[in-house]
Amino acid sequence: MAGQLTSPVAMRQANRRSVLDAIWGMPDLTAAELVDRAGLTRATIYSVCDELIEAGWIVELERRRPPGEARGRPSRRFAFAHAAASVVAIDAGSYRVQASIADLNGQIRGTAERQLYGDAQSASERQALVRGAVEDALVNADVGITSVVHAVLGIPAPVSHEGTVPGDDPFWTVMHADLTGVLGEWLRSPVVVENDANLAALAERSYNPAARSRDLVALLSGYRMGAGIIAGGELVRGRAGRAGELRWLQQVEGVGSTVGASYWLIDQCRRALADGEQASCLRGLAAEGLTLASIRAAAREGDPVAKTAMAGAARRLGRTIAAMASMLDPETVVICGSAAQLASDVLPLIGEEVSRLLDGADGPAVQASKLGDEIILTGAVALALQWVRQNAAEIALKR
Repeated sequence: MAGQLTSPVAMRQANRRSVLDAIWGMPDLTAAELVDRAGLTRATIYSVCDELIEAGWIVELERRRPPGEARGRPSRRFAFAHAAASVVAIDAGSYRVQASIADLNGQIRGTAERQLYGDAQSASERQALVRGAVEDALVNADVGITSVVHAVLGIPAPVSHEGTVPGDDPFWTVMHADLTGVLGEWLRSPVVVENDANLAALAERSYNPAARSRDLVALLSGYRMGAGIIAGGELVRGRAGRAGELRWLQQVEGVGSTVGASYWLIDQCRRALADGEQASCLRGLAAEGLTLASIRAAAREGDPVAKTAMAGAARRLGRTIAAMASMLDPETVVICGSAAQLASDVLPLIGEEVSRLLDGADGPAVQASKLGDEIILTGAVALALQWVRQNAAEIALKR
């Protein structure tokens, strides 16, 4: 074993990883700076950089004499080739698919979306629409399919440690629709499937400084509620990936289901408008369809129906968070998805409900996500780039 660790091949691979880690994302580093950052000799730096230039991972820049330095030959300069490859991020929800193409710095180069139709469509129809969104995103990014080295697909279904989706729920089967196989064959690159709430948790952990704790719950609330759980710095999946499915909310008084917060709010307003004579500026909107935005605006103007419904949604979210806190004891809970907008208006009420139900115990910090509707794509890009960095030595860039 010791011989393997010190073999020329193993040493070469370790040196490549060290240089790539040092230069990844950097626009400009001299050889001397790489020596300091990678902890290697100048001769080794030059040798490894020549290899990485040939492989397409880095580029050499024009030599430039530093200000104030009048003598000697300028040092070689290098930059990370962030445009050498692309990753694909896909958020394939129930009724919409979004796709993004990012470079190796995580910069989004092109996006696209298409409408989906829940579980009222065949697997082949869903596959065609998802692929179409990726094709459009590639065109908008102005990159070819051969530039893609990895793709991450987010879906509203549990995903096991092995990357499989349980087959005991027809909805989950429709959401997956063998997209990993179909996309992988088309892209000719690895495609990983991940639960959408898990991707939201990874996004918050990666891009929200206030959520970089080892114990975090991302409560993703769109059409339904699900949770991405990070405990001890690791994603919690459970035996088959169902840890964040939250079906037990059906047994929690005052919650009763996994219906998403925004849709619960709209339903409460519809019921209030149908059952009573209470004056409300929402009454004229009821026929054409209430929206989260219109209810939030009405509540800010003091509309009684909107304010009552918003307070009820806050209590329901508070009960959900208190129940999860009792079981998981997270440091931070971030409310994500469309419910983040709702939560930002009623965060104090949510916090009060959590504190009341925990009976004074030290509860989690509750936040409303600021990552917007692209949070699942953000998490998918982060996961894809993590995979590329870990496997760079085995990736052959197609130039």
